[in-house]
Amino acid sequence: MALLNDQGQPIADRWQVAAEGEAVTSPETILPLARFLAARAGTPEIAGDELARGVALGADARPERLREVLDAIDLVVIDFPKFRDGRGFTIARTLREHMGYEGEIRAHGHVLPDQFVMLLDCGFTTVAAPDDRPIARWAEFLVLQPHGPEPARPVQLFRRLVSGRA
Repeated sequence: MALLNDQGQPIADRWQVAAEGEAVTSPETILPLARFLAARAGTPEIAGDELARGVALGADARPERLREVLDAIDLVVIDFPKFRDGRGFTIARTLREHMGYEGEIRAHGHVLPDQFVMLLDCGFTTVAAPDDRPIARWAEFLVLQPHGPEPARPVQLFRRLVSGRA
């Protein structure tokens, strides 16, 4: 699985995922949400868990659970169990727009190159691209659908209707 930046270019992945029962030895370790929160609450499952600065969220996770510990997080990995499951987009937007998270947000799982611009518009900064999709396709979609600080077309239908751009 290649890790892509917001330009669709492959980059090195310095993060490691802690296996179940494995001790954390580096801050650049990703823990599942429950284990991460337990470590921050002072009841780590395994010694060293409090070092980890990455957290993995499932599509059904409630990002509000991270509100009190956002300053201890450098990376949030959001899982997409199916390409048509849009809950990950909502989680990223909630982290960015409602909770003020400024760190890295990574899409992981079943994502498609044609979703790339929407991922970026929702606040993702990196994508773990599935091996079954050519890496070059991701950057191609940036040319077809330019991405910027303000999306070319507001995401929500209500916003488009109110602005007269439906």
